[in-house]
Amino acid sequence: MARIVVIDDDPISCKLAATPLQQDGHTVDSFTEPQAGLRATLEHPPALLVTDLIMPGPDGIEIIKAVKRSHPEVKIVAMSGGGSAGKDLYLRMARKLGADAIIRKPLDQGEYAEAVSKCLA
Repeated sequence: MARIVVIDDDPISCKLAATPLQQDGHTVDSFTEPQAGLRATLEHPPALLVTDLIMPGPDGIEIIKAVKRSHPEVKIVAMSGGGSAGKDLYLRMARKLGADAIIRKPLDQGEYAEAVSKCLA
């Protein structure tokens, strides 16, 4: 099983993203403080990073840039519920910056599981 980092500033969303991964037997480190999650990811790169995009600094876009710059081998699932600019804008940006999969929130568990499996294959 893989080591996965989940970063989402909303505690409920963070738990909803982390729990199914733990149930599948993965080791999951979850963070509701984006800076702490980024630091942990850079210090001990996981096989997979799952990050929300719209968060107080650093946001998910900054996190993706930093991780891809330092550890391009880390697979990334980016998730977003939208924001004032609309859902797809942030997700398209994440994809262009190197996210391996993009997921709309609220998470569809089947779609989420499929994205995680593809990233870890």
